[in-house]
Amino acid sequence: MNKFFAAFIKEVLLLIRDRAGIISLFVMPVILVFVMTVIEDSALNSTVDKQISMLFCNSENDSLGIAIKKGLNETKAFTIFEEVDGKKLDKQSLEHFVAEGKFPVGVYIPEGATDTLRSNARKVVLKTFSEIGLTSETNNAYNFDSVVIQIYYDPAVRNSLKALVDGAIGQHSAVIVGKMLSGMYSEVLSDFLPGGKKLNVNYPEMITVNRQYASEPDNSIIPNSTQHNVPSWTLFAMFFILIPLASSIIQEKDGGTYMRLVTMPSTYTTTFIGKITVYFIVCLLQVTILFSMGAYLIPYAGIPGLQLGSHFDALLLVVFTASYAAVAFGVLMGAFCTSYQQAASIGVILIIVLASMGGLWMPVYLMPKTFQHILVYSPLNWPLTSFYDLFLRDAGVKEVLPNVFKLFLFGTGCFIVAFSYKALKKIK
Repeated sequence: MNKFFAAFIKEVLLLIRDRAGIISLFVMPVILVFVMTVIEDSALNSTVDKQISMLFCNSENDSLGIAIKKGLNETKAFTIFEEVDGKKLDKQSLEHFVAEGKFPVGVYIPEGATDTLRSNARKVVLKTFSEIGLTSETNNAYNFDSVVIQIYYDPAVRNSLKALVDGAIGQHSAVIVGKMLSGMYSEVLSDFLPGGKKLNVNYPEMITVNRQYASEPDNSIIPNSTQHNVPSWTLFAMFFILIPLASSIIQEKDGGTYMRLVTMPSTYTTTFIGKITVYFIVCLLQVTILFSMGAYLIPYAGIPGLQLGSHFDALLLVVFTASYAAVAFGVLMGAFCTSYQQAASIGVILIIVLASMGGLWMPVYLMPKTFQHILVYSPLNWPLTSFYDLFLRDAGVKEVLPNVFKLFLFGTGCFIVAFSYKALKKIK
């Protein structure tokens, strides 16, 4: 046990004296996580949640235009401009700004739109009543004038934006027409009631839409850039310990310490366990620092903080096995590499490849479909997927066990290959 603590303290002192190593293990990951979370949050909002700039001209302050504008504002998908450079828009200027590409879309509500709509609604009601014999007017008396809402698009906009705008305006226009028709039916029917009594019909809201993220069991955690970037770049930092760990192993080999240790009974195993324990604790400290930053510091940048879910036993299980896999990967690199430069160059390339394959650079749903099938083969994707399950779906131990088992097998495989390689070299 004394040999274990001696090796443990020796490795701690080596780490503390290596200022560059401390910066790369703790300071740089903090900066990296913070910067990438802020940048990616801005990028995701610009492509997903950013409101669409829309020019809107309601020439006569028509009530139909007011109702459509109110409905568009309620969707929170559009930023509506009725003036540009302090000048109120008309049909010509609206079309001009859109044609120049300054705005992606413009909506023009024609003059007298509400009057035309009410006239059409009254004609529809009277026509219906004449068909059932309630009025004596003939069907030929009803000529309908369609209300034409002009939507101007920048030729460069995507079809998805056109579908969004068309759907939003069509939906709110249909609601307005429905309300106007029901009001007109009530108004005309009042003429048939004794004493001209006014018929008031209040239609309840019969359909409501409940929007939520699919999860089992149900929870209110909303996915955002923090939930992706904090765990992904934390894993990136954890696996980066292969450089100082492999360097320590290589220095022992080059300095002859390794040969002295292996010739002493029960010494090398004890000192080796002391070494990897230090780096295992380093991984745990990285997770603690970066997750704490995600929960308490990131919100000061105006970004939602990291929510860890409610199953901390499952979280600890994933963190421990991910740390185990990261340390084992570092030992494997230390066994095969013959110099610090070799370990640093090869190790960095391997980590970058595994990170890109594992979905650490960007959320999986933004990656090409064909590339998403490769993710399951990266050891960095397994803990990342587990963190998604924990943070977004409030998963428990049962749900993360498959990925935990993969991480454990990966780490154990790295240790077995590293020790087998050393044993073969010793025989030779």
